[in-house]
Amino acid sequence: MSEHRDPHHDLEERRRLLDEWMEVRRQIAALEAMSAALLSERAIMYDEDVAASPYHRDAIYRSMVAEYSAAGHVSTGSVEFAFADAQAVKEYFPAVRASFEHGSITAAHVREIARAGALVSEAMRNGRVDAATLALFETAVLVVAEEDTPARTRTHARQVAAALVGESLQDRHARAADERCVRVRSLDDGLALLTAVLPEALAVSIQDRLTQMARHITRARRPGACPRTCGAGRRRPHPHGRHRARPPRLRDLRRV
Repeated sequence: MSEHRDPHHDLEERRRLLDEWMEVRRQIAALEAMSAALLSERAIMYDEDVAASPYHRDAIYRSMVAEYSAAGHVSTGSVEFAFADAQAVKEYFPAVRASFEHGSITAAHVREIARAGALVSEAMRNGRVDAATLALFETAVLVVAEEDTPARTRTHARQVAAALVGESLQDRHARAADERCVRVRSLDDGLALLTAVLPEALAVSIQDRLTQMARHITRARRPGACPRTCGAGRRRPHPHGRHRARPPRLRDLRRV
C-alpha cells in the first residue's frame, strides 16, 4: 500500500527545487558576466599590443583568439563573438552589464542585445543619432530581456533598433543580404554539416523541392508502392525514409 503524501509538503518541496534552480541559473549568469569582464580586460591588452606593433594587428588578434579557443576548448568563432559581445557591453551598454552581473539576464540575452545594438552604436558613431538614443535602446530592450527569452529579446531588440535609427524595411533587407553565407563544419565518421544562410523564401523552396524528390524516390524504391490514397492494409512509406533520402537529393542538386 502506497504511503500517504502530504500535498502541502510536496508543494513546498517543488517550490524549493524551483527556487534553488533559479538561484543556480542566476549564479551561472553572474559568472558568465565575470568571464566577459575578463575578456574585456584582455582586449585592452590587445589594443596596447597593436599600438606597439600596428603592422601586426591581424597576427596579434589571431594569436589571442587561438589562445583562448585552445584553452577553453571552444571554436575560434565562438571566442571572436565572445570578445565582440564583451566589448560592446562594456563600451555601450552599462545597464545591460549591471543586469548581467546581477544574473538577471543570461549570456544569450547579452549576445542578442549586443548584436542588435550594433546598428544603433554604429549610427551614433556616424553622427546619425546621439548617445541618448543608444540609452533609450538599452532601456527598452532590457525591460523585455529581464522577463522573456533570448529569442523574443532578439526580435524586440531588432525592431527597436530599426525604429530608433530610422531604418526602412528595404534597408533591413539589404543589410540582411550581407549576412548570407555557406559554411561547412566537419563532423565524425566522414560527415560534415553544411549550413546556408539564405532568403527565407529560397530556403523553404529548397526544402520543399528536396522533400518532393525524396518522397518520389522513397515510393519508387518500395516494391508494390501505392499512392497516398492507397487502401487499408497497405503500409505507407515511413516519413523517416524521406528524411534519410533528402541528403542524397541535395547532393544531386550540385550538378544543376
